[in-house]
Amino acid sequence: MIDGWLKPQSAPRGLLRYYILRKIKDQQLHGYQLIRSIEEKSRGAWRPGPGSVYPILRELVSEGYLREVKPTKTSGRTVYEITEKGSERLGEVSRIITEAAEKLQDMKQILYDFAEPNSLAAMCLKGVRMNAQMLRKLVESKQSKMSPREKEALLMDLRNTLRQEKAWVDRRLSKTRRGRS
Repeated sequence: MIDGWLKPQSAPRGLLRYYILRKIKDQQLHGYQLIRSIEEKSRGAWRPGPGSVYPILRELVSEGYLREVKPTKTSGRTVYEITEKGSERLGEVSRIITEAAEKLQDMKQILYDFAEPNSLAAMCLKGVRMNAQMLRKLVESKQSKMSPREKEALLMDLRNTLRQEKAWVDRRLSKTRRGRS
């Protein structure tokens, strides 16, 4: 039996609060849309319940980070939009979360030490695919705040990295095939 303290939580404490702000910055949403969006984005790994989302929405409104947009006759649901104060707070938090994500990337080496070889390979491949998809979305996004020069530099760096990785894969495949004969 695994000790309770080893069981990972669904998400770091406080992340939901700021992810709600982030999603509402892009468009007005109601609580159920937020829950579905998080579930889809995390591929089902994280699905906060209404008992988590709606109290946070009320807190964010009372703190002045969000405002309610009264329900329309068609939807019947209250949607939320971000305030200027909320946008400012989100900017501060985004820098902190970006630093935490970078540290987590560095910590992956330690986490991977716990995985069995077959599981590790699958985890790494999934990570490569997900990172490639996120990078593609970033570059192709019309909302991207990257300049054309920044996009070009990023794509050239990616191309060089992929070439190096492909060369390594080709060498390993060659060795593996020679070992079989």
